[in-house]
Amino acid sequence: RRVVHADTSNGTTNSTVGEAFRLCMNERLVNITSLVYVQEEDGYHARMGWSFEPYSSDVPVAFVDSSNENHIIAAVNCARNLGLGICPRGGGHSRIGSSMCRGVVIDVAQINDVQVSLDKSSATVGAGITAGELAYELFGQSNRLFPIGHNPSVGVVGFTLAGGLSEIANQLGLGCDSLREVHMVKADGSIIIANSSHNRDIFWASQGGGGGRFGIVYRMRLAIYDASPFNSFVGFSANISNSSIIPDYLSWAFGRTELQFNIVSRSKIFFPSKRDSVLELRGVCLNESSQGMCIEKLNRSGILRFPLTNLRFREGSSALDMLQYVATGSVSKSPEDFFVVGGEPHSEGRFQADREIVSALSFQMNQTAAPSRYYFEDFLSYTRVLCRSCTIITQNLGAGITRVNPRSTAIYGLRLATQWIALRAKERTQEQSQSVINQLR
Repeated sequence: RRVVHADTSNGTTNSTVGEAFRLCMNERLVNITSLVYVQEEDGYHARMGWSFEPYSSDVPVAFVDSSNENHIIAAVNCARNLGLGICPRGGGHSRIGSSMCRGVVIDVAQINDVQVSLDKSSATVGAGITAGELAYELFGQSNRLFPIGHNPSVGVVGFTLAGGLSEIANQLGLGCDSLREVHMVKADGSIIIANSSHNRDIFWASQGGGGGRFGIVYRMRLAIYDASPFNSFVGFSANISNSSIIPDYLSWAFGRTELQFNIVSRSKIFFPSKRDSVLELRGVCLNESSQGMCIEKLNRSGILRFPLTNLRFREGSSALDMLQYVATGSVSKSPEDFFVVGGEPHSEGRFQADREIVSALSFQMNQTAAPSRYYFEDFLSYTRVLCRSCTIITQNLGAGITRVNPRSTAIYGLRLATQWIALRAKERTQEQSQSVINQLR
């Protein structure tokens, strides 16, 4: 994390620096009421709990609740003049704690507008919009879709800048593939617009290179897509409870592509004991309207060759239902509850980082030569012995990463891969969790 901390070696404190920052902001803006929050002030403590994985050592000098780019410019200039680092915060969902720092946290959650173009090919969104809010707005306004992930409270801008892995990546690509333009405030307080014609290096880097590296993005333009192909689906869920079968399934799954069958799925592996593992499979058959048609498609794909237990189906008739089913395995009666209420920014924030550590890997391989069952058997045996509480998630990204040239975006490391796997460990302490993750990697 590229954060510059205030020098307090001369006896100054965060509260003293905070007052200097407040004074600077007051000189630059007409009214900073409900905008700047410094220590020992109403509202400061609440904002300490708006980030997902904050480090305990990160105690900001100030929070700035920006509602437009002028607020961001003023905050950047004042922070620079005082020698303070800055970090942007949208949904506050950073797993590596980058939504918090010891300098100035510039919160952009209030910049959450969505404007769909007249031809419905793109949407311009504010940096505070979350995945749930965007999905709900796009579908309601124009029957359009953007390839969001499974958590509705994740900020769309941070998601896209980091690459944007989605369950529907096979169909629509990664989130960063749909980025068309970014508006950002640079460290010198100037505004730049980057796209395929202007500031092309910044635009390339913004396509999967991570957020907050070159400036604070306050607005971006995204390509959006017709939701009709996703409005009819049959969801399915099942388990593989026989531990000895799971390595065979993984070897098979890592060597296939789902796009030709129009299936979306992800697998999650749990370890209930040192001897057992259970694979939970969940997905959807797209553009199908009956359980029988989905079974036929699953059979052709090869999934049904494995002994599945608790195989269940759920028919659906909207893209919103499909996104919710893939995320949770169920569909609520009111989409607004999941996408808007559940998509409220900062809704999963906390005051202290959790003991769960998450990491991810991508596999570079030829799909005709996937790892053998013995590779996965060895890995799962090792995981069962090592972990007290671990979860392994795998997803076939397929065409989501192979449809474009590997180096056309900044997430080129993943572009050279065909499979993605996430590792989650929750041990007794953060340090133990991190040690387990390092060994699993």
